[in-house]
Amino acid sequence: MLAKTMEPDADVVLLDPKDYLEVTWAELRSTVEPSFAERSLIYHRDYLTTATIVTSSAVNITEHAVLTADGQSLAYDYLVVATGHVFASAGSRTERLTEFQRDNEKIKSSESVLIIGGGPTGVELAAEIAVDYPEKKVTLVHRGSRLLDFSLIKRLRRSALIG
Repeated sequence: MLAKTMEPDADVVLLDPKDYLEVTWAELRSTVEPSFAERSLIYHRDYLTTATIVTSSAVNITEHAVLTADGQSLAYDYLVVATGHVFASAGSRTERLTEFQRDNEKIKSSESVLIIGGGPTGVELAAEIAVDYPEKKVTLVHRGSRLLDFSLIKRLRRSALIG
């Protein structure tokens, strides 16, 4: 968002090991419905029209430059470090779309699905699968007495009581 906001007023360089932005909250839906990933994996070039996009990782930062994994030295006047999260994701959008398709094929070819963990991610994935594949048996294994047991919303936690 900052890169897009600064683009009209600055010479923006975006350094990212991927050539795309992934809308991470759409990941589980994309696993169950790979066509959804087409809309949630956005090429950097599609929203940054004048920025320089460098597809690599930062390996060092000096007072005046960022050194990249592919050997570039990117000089800067102002530096924003937005680390995001570590996720071993595909470097190209095409590879990531293939990952979603492969994971979906596993779901489609299974008679049942076992999900370990009854937190928000496990519950959401179970629901996504149950909605798209109502014929599949979906089992959630959770160590607590309730799903979403660390949820801050008591009403939601109560409605997810394991029976």
